[in-house]
Amino acid sequence: MVKPFGGILVPYNNSLNAKRALSKAFALAELTDASITLVHVISYHKAMAKIVEPYKESISNHVKKFF
Repeated sequence: MVKPFGGILVPYNNSLNAKRALSKAFALAELTDASITLVHVISYHKAMAKIVEPYKESISNHVKKFF
């Protein structure tokens, strides 16, 4: 039998709608045995790189704790 979904891609920005979408994705993945991939994109201008750079590890750790 072919799985209807091999994977589900969920864009995530911590908004209420993103949380709802993630909840639906979890339910769908459970029903179809699909994997879930979350994508969270933080864009910033190169001029801000020096400001953001020191926080990269902290942000990454926060995301790992969240999930």
